[in-house]
Amino acid sequence: MTLVQVYAPNLEGEYDIFLEEVQCALSEVPKTEFFILFGDFNAHVGVDAEKWNGVIARNGPTDINGLPVTNTL
Repeated sequence: MTLVQVYAPNLEGEYDIFLEEVQCALSEVPKTEFFILFGDFNAHVGVDAEKWNGVIARNGPTDINGLPVTNTL
């Protein structure tokens, strides 16, 4: 079994290179073996909700009801 964990960049040009590198890494996995690919595939966090309308919401305080960790998951 092969585990591949990734964290994708946010920039478009870098993202294309990232996808090529992931494909290259996966091509190295023997055909008789299975793989699990997981990670962050370009999450976007920020305050530019107008630019990313429908993708991200306005960010507010994460410490609601005294649960800062729970509210970030």
